[in-house]
Amino acid sequence: MYNWYSIKDPRLLAPKGYRLPTYEDFEKLIVLNGGFTKAGGSLKSFNSWNSPNIINNDRTEFNAIAGGYMDDIGRFNFINERVSFWTISDAGPRYAKGIGMINNATEINNGIVPKIGGLYLRVLKE
Repeated sequence: MYNWYSIKDPRLLAPKGYRLPTYEDFEKLIVLNGGFTKAGGSLKSFNSWNSPNIINNDRTEFNAIAGGYMDDIGRFNFINERVSFWTISDAGPRYAKGIGMINNATEINNGIVPKIGGLYLRVLKE
């Protein structure tokens, strides 16, 4: 789990041959898996999610684990119920774009997240 400032320089976190995702990268993945209303069911892992884990078929092997997130004052929230991922897409001086999933829905949430909070990070092979 990272705050956005720690991922700002992708050379620090992505190994050689990999890069950090943009919002557009996640958007492509989401569209390929049924769009924002359905893709959550395809991207969540079978394990770690509290019941109900709605329409979870994990057909993409993305295996999103419900690790929750850290809010802007350092509290860990919604473990086993939600997960959120950073993108390197900036949304102003204090905010960045991210995506998230919750246990009781197939929707993908997209939004503007305070950069000081803690979210998870995926890397993409170039």
